[in-house]
Amino acid sequence: MVETAAASASTQAQLWDELDQLTEAELESVITNEPAKADDARFVLGRLQIEGTYPEKVPVNDTKGNNWLKTAAKNGHVPSLEYQTYHSIRFDRHPNVKKIMGGL
Repeated sequence: MVETAAASASTQAQLWDELDQLTEAELESVITNEPAKADDARFVLGRLQIEGTYPEKVPVNDTKGNNWLKTAAKNGHVPSLEYQTYHSIRFDRHPNVKKIMGGL
């Protein structure tokens, strides 16, 4: 069981590495055309828009990035929920403690 979880995490990390190399339009295409990868693509697109890691591929846009993460989190994508929680703790002027505790 531990080996399966480790293999799954490794596969997910490889997928995120692949998605990190795509442009904003390509990620939006994955979201639209590949339902199995859609929430991972939303997570990567949202994270890239917030962090600005590759601004030549994905322009910085906090609002759109947060919306992509919210959509993925509503679909049950745990890494998106975790990233939102981290972002709230780290960057919100007045973090909503009840919301943060609900996400943990």
